[in-house]
Amino acid sequence: MQLSDLQIDTSKKLGSGSYGNVYMALYKPMEKQLAVKKLLKAHFTKSKMAKALENEIQIHKKLKHMNIVRLYAHLEDREYHYLVMEYIPKRNLFSRIHKKEDLTEDKAFWYFIQTLAGVYFMQKKGYIHRDLKPENLLIDDNHFIKICDFGWTVESQRDQDEDGFEYEGER
Repeated sequence: MQLSDLQIDTSKKLGSGSYGNVYMALYKPMEKQLAVKKLLKAHFTKSKMAKALENEIQIHKKLKHMNIVRLYAHLEDREYHYLVMEYIPKRNLFSRIHKKEDLTEDKAFWYFIQTLAGVYFMQKKGYIHRDLKPENLLIDDNHFIKICDFGWTVESQRDQDEDGFEYEGER
C-alpha cells in the first residue's frame, strides 16, 4: 500500500486526539473504505514521543483479532505519519451511552464479553492497553466491539503461564 493509493477525505473527520485526527479514506485499488489517523510529524520530534509512536505502531501491527481494529499500514510523507486502519462505520460506545440510545442489559453484556475477548487476546500476547474507555470501543454494523487507540499500550513485564494468566514470583 502506498500513500498515492489513498484518497483521504479531510472533510469527514471520524475522531480526534492529542496529536492528530482520524479521517475517512478510500483505498482506490479496491474501492474500500478505511480510516486514516493523520499525525503531524512536528509533534514527534522529541525522541520520547517518536519512540511512543513507534511502540504504538509495532504493537498494533501484531494485534489481529476480531475485537481489535486492524492496522493495515503505516505510511509517511515529509509532514505526516499515516496509520491506515479498518473503518468501523458505527460510532463508539461512549456516544451510544451519551445519546441514551437503547442499551439493554443484554446488549451491554454482549459488548462487555467482546471487550473481554479483545483484552484477553492482548493479555495472552503480552500487552496491556491502559486506555480502555467507552470512547476507545467502536461498534461495527453487526454490533461487534472493536478496541482502538493503542497509544498507551505497553508490553507486560510480568511472566505468564501457558494459559496466558499472569503471576508474580515463583510458582
